[in-house]
Amino acid sequence: QLWDLSLSKCAHTLSHHKNKVQAVAWHPVEAAVLGTASFDRTAQVVDVRNSSAKNPQWQLSADAESACWNPHSPNQFLVSCEDGIVSCIDIRVANKVLYNIQAHNSPANVVSVSSVIPNLIATASIDKTIKLWDTSNDKPSLISTVKSPIGTVLTSSFCVDSPFLLAVAGGKGTMNVINCFEQNGIAEKYQSYSHLSPPPAKPTTNE
Repeated sequence: QLWDLSLSKCAHTLSHHKNKVQAVAWHPVEAAVLGTASFDRTAQVVDVRNSSAKNPQWQLSADAESACWNPHSPNQFLVSCEDGIVSCIDIRVANKVLYNIQAHNSPANVVSVSSVIPNLIATASIDKTIKLWDTSNDKPSLISTVKSPIGTVLTSSFCVDSPFLLAVAGGKGTMNVINCFEQNGIAEKYQSYSHLSPPPAKPTTNE
Protein backbone atom coordinates (compact mmCIF):
# COMPACT_ATOMS: atom_id res chain seq x y z
CA GLN A 1 0.00 0.00 0.00
CA LEU A 2 1.09 3.56 -0.82
CA TRP A 3 0.28 6.05 1.91
CA ASP A 4 -0.36 9.78 1.81
CA LEU A 5 1.11 10.79 5.17
CA SER A 6 -0.27 14.31 4.95
CA LEU A 7 -3.78 12.80 5.03
CA SER A 8 -2.86 9.71 7.07
CA LYS A 9 -4.59 7.39 4.62
CA CYS A 10 -3.83 4.83 1.95
CA ALA A 11 -3.62 6.45 -1.48
CA HIS A 12 -3.22 3.31 -3.58
CA THR A 13 -2.90 -0.45 -3.24
CA LEU A 14 -0.58 -2.45 -5.48
CA SER A 15 -1.37 -6.11 -6.12
CA HIS A 16 1.20 -7.20 -8.69
CA HIS A 17 2.60 -10.12 -6.64
CA LYS A 18 0.92 -13.50 -6.14
CA ASN A 19 2.17 -14.09 -2.60
CA LYS A 20 3.44 -12.24 0.46
CA VAL A 21 5.55 -9.16 -0.34
CA GLN A 22 8.66 -9.42 1.81
CA ALA A 23 10.72 -6.38 0.74
CA VAL A 24 10.17 -2.99 -0.87
CA ALA A 25 12.65 -0.20 -1.64
CA TRP A 26 12.29 3.13 -3.38
CA HIS A 27 14.70 3.82 -6.23
CA PRO A 28 17.55 6.14 -5.14
CA VAL A 29 17.12 8.46 -8.15
CA GLU A 30 13.69 7.87 -9.71
CA ALA A 31 11.28 8.85 -6.95
CA ALA A 32 8.26 7.09 -8.47
CA VAL A 33 10.00 3.74 -9.03
CA LEU A 34 9.58 1.00 -6.43
CA GLY A 35 11.47 -2.28 -6.29
CA THR A 36 9.63 -5.20 -4.68
CA ALA A 37 10.43 -8.83 -3.86
CA SER A 38 8.06 -11.55 -2.78
CA PHE A 39 7.43 -15.07 -1.58
CA ASP A 40 6.18 -15.75 -5.12
CA ARG A 41 9.91 -15.89 -5.93
CA THR A 42 9.94 -12.87 -8.17
CA ALA A 43 11.43 -9.40 -7.99
CA GLN A 44 9.53 -6.66 -9.80
CA VAL A 45 9.93 -2.96 -10.52
CA VAL A 46 6.85 -0.73 -10.45
CA ASP A 47 6.40 2.81 -11.71
CA VAL A 48 3.70 3.93 -9.31
CA ARG A 49 2.61 6.66 -11.73
CA ASN A 50 1.38 3.89 -14.03
CA SER A 51 0.81 0.90 -11.78
CA SER A 52 -1.59 -0.72 -14.25
CA ALA A 53 1.25 -1.29 -16.73
CA LYS A 54 2.87 -4.72 -16.91
CA ASN A 55 5.91 -4.74 -14.65
CA PRO A 56 9.26 -6.21 -15.60
CA GLN A 57 10.02 -9.15 -13.36
CA TRP A 58 12.87 -11.49 -12.55
CA GLN A 59 12.73 -15.03 -11.22
CA LEU A 60 14.41 -15.60 -7.87
CA SER A 61 15.93 -18.85 -6.64
CA ALA A 62 13.78 -18.92 -3.49
CA ASP A 63 11.50 -16.78 -1.34
CA ALA A 64 12.78 -13.22 -0.96
CA GLU A 65 14.12 -12.03 2.39
CA SER A 66 15.36 -8.45 1.82
CA ALA A 67 16.13 -6.05 -1.00
CA CYS A 68 17.96 -2.81 -1.70
CA TRP A 69 19.23 -0.63 -4.55
CA ASN A 70 22.87 0.02 -5.40
CA PRO A 71 23.28 3.82 -5.12
CA HIS A 72 26.51 3.70 -7.15
CA SER A 73 24.77 1.85 -10.02
CA PRO A 74 21.11 2.91 -9.74
CA ASN A 75 19.98 0.33 -12.29
CA GLN A 76 21.01 -2.49 -9.96
CA PHE A 77 18.50 -4.00 -7.53
CA LEU A 78 19.74 -6.64 -5.08
CA VAL A 79 17.58 -9.29 -3.40
CA SER A 80 18.61 -11.80 -0.73
CA CYS A 81 16.76 -15.10 -0.58
CA GLU A 82 15.82 -17.93 1.75
CA ASP A 83 18.32 -20.31 0.14
CA GLY A 84 21.25 -17.99 0.97
CA ILE A 85 21.58 -16.62 -2.54
CA VAL A 86 21.81 -12.89 -3.25
CA SER A 87 20.70 -11.92 -6.76
CA CYS A 88 21.72 -8.69 -8.46
CA ILE A 89 19.33 -7.48 -11.16
CA ASP A 90 20.00 -4.92 -13.86
CA ILE A 91 16.54 -3.46 -14.33
CA ARG A 92 17.36 -2.53 -17.95
CA VAL A 93 17.56 -6.25 -18.81
CA ALA A 94 14.27 -8.07 -18.20
CA ASN A 95 14.05 -11.74 -17.19
CA LYS A 96 17.80 -12.13 -16.61
CA VAL A 97 19.74 -11.86 -13.36
CA LEU A 98 23.06 -10.01 -13.65
CA TYR A 99 24.81 -12.24 -11.10
CA ASN A 100 24.14 -14.49 -8.12
CA ILE A 101 26.16 -14.87 -4.93
CA GLN A 102 25.87 -18.01 -2.85
CA ALA A 103 26.35 -15.78 0.17
CA HIS A 104 25.30 -18.27 2.86
CA ASN A 105 24.18 -21.87 3.20
CA SER A 106 21.11 -20.81 5.17
CA PRO A 107 18.60 -17.98 4.65
CA ALA A 108 20.24 -14.65 3.80
CA ASN A 109 18.19 -12.31 5.95
CA VAL A 110 19.95 -9.14 4.89
CA VAL A 111 21.76 -7.47 2.02
CA SER A 112 23.07 -3.91 2.45
CA VAL A 113 25.08 -1.68 0.12
CA SER A 114 27.42 1.06 1.29
CA SER A 115 26.22 4.41 -0.04
CA VAL A 116 29.75 5.85 0.14
CA ILE A 117 32.25 3.03 -0.53
CA PRO A 118 31.67 1.69 -4.07
CA ASN A 119 31.27 -2.08 -4.47
CA LEU A 120 31.14 -2.81 -0.72
CA ILE A 121 28.12 -4.85 0.34
CA ALA A 122 27.21 -6.80 3.46
CA THR A 123 25.08 -9.91 3.84
CA ALA A 124 23.90 -11.67 6.99
CA SER A 125 22.19 -14.95 7.76
CA ILE A 126 20.64 -17.07 10.46
CA ASP A 127 24.03 -18.83 10.49
CA LYS A 128 25.07 -15.89 12.75
CA THR A 129 27.68 -14.57 10.33
CA ILE A 130 28.05 -11.27 8.52
CA LYS A 131 29.93 -11.34 5.24
CA LEU A 132 31.56 -8.39 3.48
CA TRP A 133 31.83 -8.57 -0.31
CA ASP A 134 33.47 -6.65 -3.13
CA THR A 135 31.34 -6.48 -6.29
CA SER A 136 33.77 -4.69 -8.63
CA ASN A 137 33.06 -5.29 -12.33
CA ASP A 138 29.95 -7.27 -11.32
CA LYS A 139 32.18 -10.13 -10.20
CA PRO A 140 31.53 -10.50 -6.48
CA SER A 141 34.26 -11.81 -4.20
CA LEU A 142 34.23 -12.46 -0.47
CA ILE A 143 36.55 -10.20 1.54
CA SER A 144 35.76 -11.04 5.14
CA THR A 145 33.49 -13.16 7.33
CA VAL A 146 32.55 -11.73 10.72
CA LYS A 147 30.96 -13.61 13.61
CA SER A 148 27.84 -11.69 14.50
CA PRO A 149 28.05 -10.09 17.96
CA ILE A 150 24.26 -10.37 18.35
CA GLY A 151 23.52 -13.80 16.89
CA THR A 152 21.05 -13.79 14.00
CA VAL A 153 20.99 -10.42 12.20
CA LEU A 154 17.57 -9.33 10.95
CA THR A 155 18.51 -5.94 9.50
CA SER A 156 21.61 -3.86 8.83
CA SER A 157 22.66 -0.51 7.43
CA PHE A 158 25.93 1.23 6.62
CA CYS A 159 26.47 4.62 8.25
CA VAL A 160 26.44 7.54 5.79
CA ASP A 161 28.76 9.77 7.84
CA SER A 162 31.22 7.03 8.77
CA PRO A 163 30.84 4.52 5.93
CA PHE A 164 32.87 1.65 7.38
CA LEU A 165 30.48 1.39 10.32
CA LEU A 166 27.74 -1.20 9.88
CA ALA A 167 24.79 -1.12 12.26
CA VAL A 168 23.10 -4.47 12.85
CA ALA A 169 19.99 -5.47 14.78
CA GLY A 170 18.41 -8.79 15.68
CA GLY A 171 15.69 -10.28 17.79
CA LYS A 172 14.80 -9.29 21.35
CA GLY A 173 15.99 -5.71 20.81
CA THR A 174 19.65 -6.61 20.24
CA MET A 175 21.77 -4.05 18.37
CA ASN A 176 25.46 -3.47 17.67
CA VAL A 177 27.82 -1.50 15.44
CA ILE A 178 30.67 -3.19 13.57
CA ASN A 179 33.78 -1.37 12.37
CA CYS A 180 34.26 -3.03 9.00
CA PHE A 181 37.66 -1.38 8.49
CA GLU A 182 39.03 -3.53 11.33
CA GLN A 183 37.93 -6.77 9.66
CA ASN A 184 40.35 -9.01 7.76
CA GLY A 185 41.06 -7.80 4.22
CA ILE A 186 38.98 -4.60 4.34
CA ALA A 187 41.78 -2.11 5.12
CA GLU A 188 43.93 -3.57 2.34
CA LYS A 189 41.09 -3.64 -0.20
CA TYR A 190 39.86 -0.12 0.50
CA GLN A 191 43.13 1.59 1.42
CA SER A 192 42.22 4.61 -0.73
CA TYR A 193 39.26 5.19 1.59
CA SER A 194 41.26 4.85 4.81
CA HIS A 195 40.68 8.53 5.61
CA LEU A 196 37.01 7.62 6.10
CA SER A 197 37.74 4.86 8.63
CA PRO A 198 36.49 5.48 12.18
CA PRO A 199 39.01 5.81 15.01
CA PRO A 200 39.62 2.59 16.98
CA ALA A 201 37.21 2.09 19.82
CA LYS A 202 38.62 3.10 23.20
CA PRO A 203 38.78 0.27 25.74
CA THR A 204 36.36 0.64 28.60
CA THR A 205 37.82 1.09 32.05
CA ASN A 206 36.32 0.50 35.45
CA GLU A 207 36.92 3.36 37.82
